[in-house]
Amino acid sequence: MRCMLVVVLGLLVHPAPTCAEVTGVVVTSRTAVAGGQSFGRTGAYERLVGRIEFALDPGDAHNAGLVDLDLAPRAPDGRVHFSSDLHVLRPVDPAKGNGVLLFEAANRGRRGLLARFNRAPVSSDPTIDEVGDGLLMRDGYTLVWIGWEIDVAAPLLRIDAPPARLPVGSDDRLSVEIMHNQPVPEVFLVDDPAGRPPVIYAPAERDSPTDVLTVRDRFWDTGEVIPRGRWRFVDGPDHLPKLRLDPGFGPGRYYRLTYRPAGALVSGVGLAAIRDAAAAFRYRSDLPIHGRSDR
Repeated sequence: MRCMLVVVLGLLVHPAPTCAEVTGVVVTSRTAVAGGQSFGRTGAYERLVGRIEFALDPGDAHNAGLVDLDLAPRAPDGRVHFSSDLHVLRPVDPAKGNGVLLFEAANRGRRGLLARFNRAPVSSDPTIDEVGDGLLMRDGYTLVWIGWEIDVAAPLLRIDAPPARLPVGSDDRLSVEIMHNQPVPEVFLVDDPAGRPPVIYAPAERDSPTDVLTVRDRFWDTGEVIPRGRWRFVDGPDHLPKLRLDPGFGPGRYYRLTYRPAGALVSGVGLAAIRDAAAAFRYRSDLPIHGRSDR
């Protein structure tokens, strides 16, 4: 079962001004929802699509848990800057809304609020808002999503995380578990039955002799090393790395690839983005999205 995290911003009671490091919101598109349909006393809704920009201070104690943030490039202000996708559904007339924001942590870049609360059909096109029975709209909620994951592709909601400049000599190897349900000649770097997005990191060297691929039939077995000459990296769609094996990957077998990637991203900023966007939209009035307290 997939989990959903929804933050009701109108119920937050403790401000965190040192955390809310949102530096700007850029709205690139503003369109009518459901063709301008009116939802009871709330009236029509609009869709805002754009970007939200962040800046984090690696020296701030609130950011101490973000692995490798101190290795990311800093702007002249001494902070690490990055940005994320933003998607908002809100009443055209804010005075007719209830002032409360429903902030969902988009699972793998997808928006689930309308399907779960409005009984809307799940669209195969993530850019379409199926409003269902309009429950949340009739009650006047503003719905907010931002991208926080690095490994989903557009048009799904994603974050552009900053790179990490790892020290020379550091152990920067990456290990990936690979499994497939069918016999195939090549695979993305992912445990396919789990349904996760594939690894986005390309190899630093395509033919490095230090890269290792092993295989085992049971999870607890010791992996058997596959000779380096039998497998190689190839380019997949959207420049995602894939692995080709001669004579192919067996179904249900556990493969494990250990290699050095060409770079690294500070993926933990995605969690900071959720934290800071929620706080900024709740406690600041200088942004296009704002939720008041319902107390």
